[in-house]
Amino acid sequence: MGVKGGAEAVAHAARRYLAGIGPDQVLVKLDFVNAFNSVRRDAVLEAVALQVPELLAFATSAYGAPSILRFGQEQIHSKEGIQQGDPLGPLFFSLALNSPLQDLNGEFISGYLDDISVGSGAEEVAIELASFEVKSAEIGLRLNHAKCEVISLPRAGSTTWPPPSLSFVQRVPQDASLLGAPLHDKGIDKAIKVKCEELERAMTRLKHMSAHEAIYILRNSLSVPRLQYILRCTPSFKSDLTTTFDDLVLQALSACANIEFDSAARIQAQLPVRWGGLGLRSAAQLAPSALIKYIYIYIWIIKHLMDLSHREIIILAINMYREDFK
Repeated sequence: MGVKGGAEAVAHAARRYLAGIGPDQVLVKLDFVNAFNSVRRDAVLEAVALQVPELLAFATSAYGAPSILRFGQEQIHSKEGIQQGDPLGPLFFSLALNSPLQDLNGEFISGYLDDISVGSGAEEVAIELASFEVKSAEIGLRLNHAKCEVISLPRAGSTTWPPPSLSFVQRVPQDASLLGAPLHDKGIDKAIKVKCEELERAMTRLKHMSAHEAIYILRNSLSVPRLQYILRCTPSFKSDLTTTFDDLVLQALSACANIEFDSAARIQAQLPVRWGGLGLRSAAQLAPSALIKYIYIYIWIIKHLMDLSHREIIILAINMYREDFK
């Protein structure tokens, strides 16, 4: 929580872990039932007192007594969970969950707010999850087994997974995703296709706005910014759909401005504003540099997630996508 580039680092580390997964290893994604509204407030206050006591007075004023919610003439006393809109809510939730998370053991462990992932041998993961579920229940959190996922090779760990107490969704690495990022190259096209469909749907609504407003929203929200997370998390330059996405952006621009763009005008529109363009950057052109820049700047986070030495992380930084760039 609060780590810049943390979500992308988790996705990259998980991709690397799955790339070398063995027949008896699994990666499990955990999902809680209504997590933020279920965490016990006394557990939150205790975690704040132990880890950031300077915030205890603020936390006590916000969560030391039931909150009164009004619905018409009715009053509802809110006694559990983090209040929506609390700027420190994600921090308080993460502090409460930190103790059960720290007790987990495995080859790969990540936590991003309420998205927890554990990777190791199938038998070890089953034991760790049984303990983690009990400790999570102590702070008010309950696992939603119907939405938890176990990612493994086909028929991997069939003699030990799943244990009778766990009924998780089974997935192969090719179909897996974590924090919205595909964990295998075969999932990149699907992720970008979703973004293309969202853009096509938005195009039908932009035409009802003025040209200035529509182009502003297209440039700052609906074009590359909408795809940027996937560009940083995956080698999306391997997908032809990045070019399709660019074509849709230029189609939307043409419809908003009521102008037909030739090939030269399309190239100029993709230039930054300071260079005389419209700032509608090309996803296909940005994809390689977006990935390289992220890995270069935030490789240290991946190092901690994968428990690697300094020498091993340098080798990883060099080799992570070298074959893809060839």
